[in-house]
Amino acid sequence: MFCTGIVNFNPLLLGRSRCVHNFIYNQIAFELIYCNAVNFKESVIILGVFILGIVIGISVMKKPRVQEQSSVSSEPISIIDTHLHTSLSPSDRTNEAMGQAIANELLAKMDRYDIGQAIVMPPPQGPDQRAVYTYTALSSIVATNRDRLLLGGGGGDLSMMIFSTDPEDVTDTLKNEFRSIAEAIVSTGAVSFGEMAVLHLCLDPNHVYLVTQADHPLYLLLTDVSAETGVPIDVHMEVLTKNASTPKRFLDVCDQNPEMLLENFSGFERLLDHNLQAKIVLQHVGSDNLGNWDPTLLRTTLAKHPNLFVSLRVPDLYFTNSSRPSTLTLIDSDGTINSEWLALLEDFQDRFMVGSDTFTSLPGAQTPMDFPSGFSGLQKFIELLPDDLAKKIGHDNATVIYPIE
Repeated sequence: MFCTGIVNFNPLLLGRSRCVHNFIYNQIAFELIYCNAVNFKESVIILGVFILGIVIGISVMKKPRVQEQSSVSSEPISIIDTHLHTSLSPSDRTNEAMGQAIANELLAKMDRYDIGQAIVMPPPQGPDQRAVYTYTALSSIVATNRDRLLLGGGGGDLSMMIFSTDPEDVTDTLKNEFRSIAEAIVSTGAVSFGEMAVLHLCLDPNHVYLVTQADHPLYLLLTDVSAETGVPIDVHMEVLTKNASTPKRFLDVCDQNPEMLLENFSGFERLLDHNLQAKIVLQHVGSDNLGNWDPTLLRTTLAKHPNLFVSLRVPDLYFTNSSRPSTLTLIDSDGTINSEWLALLEDFQDRFMVGSDTFTSLPGAQTPMDFPSGFSGLQKFIELLPDDLAKKIGHDNATVIYPIE
């Protein structure tokens, strides 16, 4: 509130004002004391101080608020890991005691890295794979821990049906069988169809190469079931917007990988468009093997397809290995989130989650598939995010996208 004299900018009237005013502009206080001024000169000086306060206040207001923009998560987030596996031998799959032992080991690791809940699912599997298992083998692991361990299904049965059947060979009988299995998965309380795959590269001689069309008739059918039940589809997909030669490093590590990789992005868009009520969650983004899911492609795809969601995989090597592959761009070499990625996360902040892709085995077992560092990477990534993004990406979005209570 200003005196009449000051509002009218009449210095002669300032001398007759008998009060004290506080001028506060953008959290900066300027106290103007001008009681009983006795002459014009004093009034002019007071007015000059007042105007100077306004100028300083405006200049401060215009400075960028660096502190707020660079603030990171200060409170621990109870992270929801949307993508998790276990290493199960054939004997473990029917042994309830073993299942509980694996669950206890998994929960202990989750506790160390602020993982509150996790979706456990079979990896994608094909007809030429050994040691195949389905969601039923995970029942003993999640049975007594349903408040923290959530079930995903489809990687060992729905996936097998897709990779065993050419698109042109799909019959109505096969569709009915596929739908029945999908509905049975939902009836067990599963919160995702996963892990499904479109293009899965082989990373070592014991790994597997899998490929199919993203708009395979059984995938289109699964989107209909997803829309009906509210259960999202978790998709592993190395994306190609055009045909490309397979990078040499993949040819060197596994002879299953072909010399050429075929374009699959157009089919993926047809999958997204088939039923807009279905939720498709793209897994392993941020560390996909080809690095093609970059911020530019993601931005245009997310803008075009509102039913697409993204789960970020942030391995610990982002923070520990200075010679990591150039395809890993989410975290810069100085350990901060890349600015282009951060802008994408802010612009589509309701569409991102995290998934470690960690495999957990029996207590004390040391296998190539045991990756607790996946949890460590997620925790470090969430801590780098501003508070509002950390809460959404680390926890809240998963409770909206998946049927998690």
